[in-house]
Amino acid sequence: MQLDVVNDENKKVGTVDVKDDVFGGRVNGDLMWESVVHANAADRSGTHAAKTRAFVSGTGKKPWKQKGTGRAQVGSSRTPLWRHGGTVHPPRPRSYDFKLSKKVERGALRSALSEKMKAGEVIVVDALAATAVKTKAAAELLKRLGITGKAVLVDVAADENLSRSLRNIPGVSLVASARLTARDVIAAGRVVATRNALEKLPGGARMKLTDVIRRPLITEKTSLLREDGRTIVFEVAPGANKIQVKRAVEQLLGAKVESIRTSISHGKIKRQGRFAGRRSDWKKAYVKLREGAKMPEFLEGA
Repeated sequence: MQLDVVNDENKKVGTVDVKDDVFGGRVNGDLMWESVVHANAADRSGTHAAKTRAFVSGTGKKPWKQKGTGRAQVGSSRTPLWRHGGTVHPPRPRSYDFKLSKKVERGALRSALSEKMKAGEVIVVDALAATAVKTKAAAELLKRLGITGKAVLVDVAADENLSRSLRNIPGVSLVASARLTARDVIAAGRVVATRNALEKLPGGARMKLTDVIRRPLITEKTSLLREDGRTIVFEVAPGANKIQVKRAVEQLLGAKVESIRTSISHGKIKRQGRFAGRRSDWKKAYVKLREGAKMPEFLEGA
């Protein structure tokens, strides 16, 4: 899918390739609901509190003797049964935040972006910046882009001048792409994102071939696997999934892939004197070509 890129004068200056499953996939309302509930829960301050009988003011002395007065037995004036006494099981300060998997967050964001794209409410610009802190200039920028009402502006890093310029405009916010949530997209009437911000979104821009496949692995073990004439091992990007690896391999080799198996290789610990460090983890993909597919020439005899 290609999207038009405009400048601050709302004139087309180019296009950007984005993934169809991110901006044109199925809208999953359940994932969006979970993400919004999680964001609302995380924003709750949770400062509510009430005093138990241990914290209310009052004496610890027994008001009267246990027997012989004809009155009800009582041991403290701070009992919950009395006026000005403590509260039984009161609310305590706590966090309402809960863990939501990254997979659900990414799926909710994809669904929210797909919904906005189908409604024609996504605008891609080449840059979002301001030379000075001027609310009037920011309002004119939004007007030129045809934005009225609520909107969320997305950039790789929020420009300080533009962020301060937008603070006096109700319903408009500037968010870094790494902090964009499904709630931000759903609550906004229009989504304005820069070309670079789309590339930083989870799976936003289409991954290039060199972004997926790092290099073929030629070792003694992989040479044994290649004896069947169909299996090749590659080092791939840590964030690449099997679908992306399959597309990249088929594009690179011009052959159909039958199956893919991936694994994570943990970095080794390296020591130098009294200093120790650990290398980064990396990802391998075991690619099995379909029957009859030709092994690439650069691996023949390796």
